[in-house]
Amino acid sequence: MKLFIGWSGDISKKMAIAFKDFIHDVLFPVEPWISTEIESGSLWGKEWFEQLGECKAGILFLTRENIIYDPSSYLMFEAGAIAKTAGLNTETDGARLYLVVSGLEKAEIKPPLSNFQYNTSGKSSILTLVKDINKRLGKLGEKNLKDETTVERHFNKYWADIEKIFKEAEAALKDIKPKSPKTVERKMLEEILLMLRGIIKTEEERRAFFQSPIRITTPIGGFQSYFNPEVLADIKYVVPPKGIKTKSEMEAEEMEHEIMKSEMEAEDAIEYEDMKAEAEADIMKTRKEPKKKESQKEPEKKPVKG
Repeated sequence: MKLFIGWSGDISKKMAIAFKDFIHDVLFPVEPWISTEIESGSLWGKEWFEQLGECKAGILFLTRENIIYDPSSYLMFEAGAIAKTAGLNTETDGARLYLVVSGLEKAEIKPPLSNFQYNTSGKSSILTLVKDINKRLGKLGEKNLKDETTVERHFNKYWADIEKIFKEAEAALKDIKPKSPKTVERKMLEEILLMLRGIIKTEEERRAFFQSPIRITTPIGGFQSYFNPEVLADIKYVVPPKGIKTKSEMEAEEMEHEIMKSEMEAEDAIEYEDMKAEAEADIMKTRKEPKKKESQKEPEKKPVKG
């Protein structure tokens, strides 16, 4: 089973890298993937996007750093991509989105992420997560550890490898200070631009991207930005930050533009009709003017002979 591991920020990155090695040691049938594996010179955005589409499950490491102090649009995109089939496909029971939370209170995790059952970075919670992943392997018909005793034995054997890193992460989160709103907003916009540049390289890829179930209509508007609107058209969770227009605002602006365009066309049409009427009046006036008779013409002056 392919398992996508997502992170954002230095602390979350350290936790994600440590967990990748840990989960493969405990549950060897799992094939974890993390973006740090992308080779130099590769089209990182394309590979990252392909891995999101192929994974059967994903784990995101959420911290106070990447959720509150320095919110990451990457995590929101990854969450939407992984969860796009969660609970919607009755045959496969959808994908699974696992969340590992560190340094956050329950109330600080806002929708849509708060709709998913999450785990903390403590030993007992991570053990529960590993057991759930093992059960998931069995449901998908893949090889797994047959009993929980074996899972616990493997878990305890390798837990010490990541326990220290997780505790160091929790301690480091206490020293993180919030950034200014302008800095946060700029970073989020830069992330979106990088994502699009990495994914969309050609016109064909652009068309394929915007015809796929994953689409971006509002940069930072929650999961509704990334799901096919035919499936989740009524979901409205996160209000975009100040300075970023919502879909309704963009539609209103487009309507206002169309009205202005229609008014300008109407004014042009009126001006054209006025000019046409004026030209026709000049023509009629010319036709009505009487022509001078031959007798009224001035006699030609004959040259005087010397």
